[in-house]
Amino acid sequence: MPSVSIYRKGKCLSNYTLPTNDETRVGANQTNGIPLLADPDIFSYHAQLTKKGQAFTLEDKSGKGLKVNHLIKTEPVVLGNNDVIQIGSYSLIFNESNVYTQPLNAIKELQREEYQVVVVQGPDRGNRFVLEKGRTRVGRGSGHDINLSDPTVSSPHLDILNESSGLRIQDLESRNGTQVDGVTTKGTNVDISITIQIGKTLLKIVVNKPTHSFQTCGMDDIISSGKSQKMQKLFREIERFAREDFAVLILGESGSGKELIAQAIHKRSGNKKNIITVNCGSFPTRDLIVSELFGHEKGAFTGAITQHIGVFEQANNGTLFLDEVGEISLEIQPMLLRVIEGKPFKRLGGKEEIRSNCRIIAATNRDILKGVQNKIFREDLYYRLRVLELYIPPLRERKEDIPSLIEYFLCRINNEREKSVSISPEAVEKLIQHKWPGNVRELENLIQRTVLLCEGGMINPDDISFPAVPMNTGDQMNGVGELSRKEEMQKQEIEEALGKFPGEESKVEKMAQCLGLSIATVYNRMKRFGMKA
Repeated sequence: MPSVSIYRKGKCLSNYTLPTNDETRVGANQTNGIPLLADPDIFSYHAQLTKKGQAFTLEDKSGKGLKVNHLIKTEPVVLGNNDVIQIGSYSLIFNESNVYTQPLNAIKELQREEYQVVVVQGPDRGNRFVLEKGRTRVGRGSGHDINLSDPTVSSPHLDILNESSGLRIQDLESRNGTQVDGVTTKGTNVDISITIQIGKTLLKIVVNKPTHSFQTCGMDDIISSGKSQKMQKLFREIERFAREDFAVLILGESGSGKELIAQAIHKRSGNKKNIITVNCGSFPTRDLIVSELFGHEKGAFTGAITQHIGVFEQANNGTLFLDEVGEISLEIQPMLLRVIEGKPFKRLGGKEEIRSNCRIIAATNRDILKGVQNKIFREDLYYRLRVLELYIPPLRERKEDIPSLIEYFLCRINNEREKSVSISPEAVEKLIQHKWPGNVRELENLIQRTVLLCEGGMINPDDISFPAVPMNTGDQMNGVGELSRKEEMQKQEIEEALGKFPGEESKVEKMAQCLGLSIATVYNRMKRFGMKA
């Protein structure tokens, strides 16, 4: 039975089993299904948990929104296992089974983490101040623990109390007053991520985590972050297909996460060997792709100075992921078909016959069936690859997944960069409204760029800018007036990589390593898009 574990000040107080045929009220009233007492910031009827189908939905009843996994939610939320709900000074952890949950690492470490006050808006924007234990006085001019230059801030203006019982804001009869999350207050208990408006200055309390305590945002976090019906269906198919040993064809637009899905299938299959990945569209010549797939002997062609073991040989008894399989030429397709059918192959320039027993997972962003109809992709190879088929819906068709993806990328990038940047609800809404032609990869790149450029501790709508998609002038890109989605993303990736290595020697080699492409592919794309190193 699903349950909710209640924490306060890092201590687990109780565990409530959720009824499967009724609603559960949460709030300060003793008669609620989950009572949260002795906190003036909690309404008598603050939230509601409801069983809908196979899932539980959390709905805000306070009118102020609910904080779920550090993001403010104003609309109903479908809860997942170990989701953390913050209501006042309480933390509620949703459990999919009736297990008395031990404190999560994030809650345990909260007691060891350092609080900071970040100036998000105002003359002192970008400044950070450590919030020491006890009282921190904030005001204009010198003589305060946090000295601000904003003339609309009083001297002193407020106290921030960091005590064992939690955090509290106390206004000191300031001239312009103090607002916490938009509500004027004389004094109130607060939690991390709240905003404090004093005069024209906006402050935010954040947690500065020590490097060793950063939580891990692994592959499964992003795979399981999709809560839309389309992605839930995809997850069930992944679990089912992982248990089989048949070939899988993954279809989806560029940037939709096809390689992550392939890795998830391999991981869930129980195969202990690493998955071997090859991008079939990154080799400009026949010899190079044949060499990559099947290997070559020393001297097989110009530049073959040593023996090379191909990916089919490397993936023996494991999994081989053929990305962009729709880019393979008709000349190479019969060779690929033979090996998939279990027939032996030889390294380029070699005499020894080799067999490979590996599971094939292939992916493409092309309409490969249309390629079969147009005689540019072999029908027999298509059906060999498509024993099982998965389709990844584009991000614009599952916008309810965007907040969870934002949370995942923020977690990972904050950890990598040792930052503590959060995002406002208005900024999340701006991201939800975007069309995302580059899908999840575009969202990831935008979050990374925005975090790196963010001067304060919070991403606001004005911090988010979407790169303009340039139009071509007739003779470029084979006379096509507008770039395809795939080409838009390729051009943007090359531009960003160029910007990372300005004026450096071996720039193209470093760009290729950064993008995970061959040097030849980077040169070809730069030439296509009219760029110079």
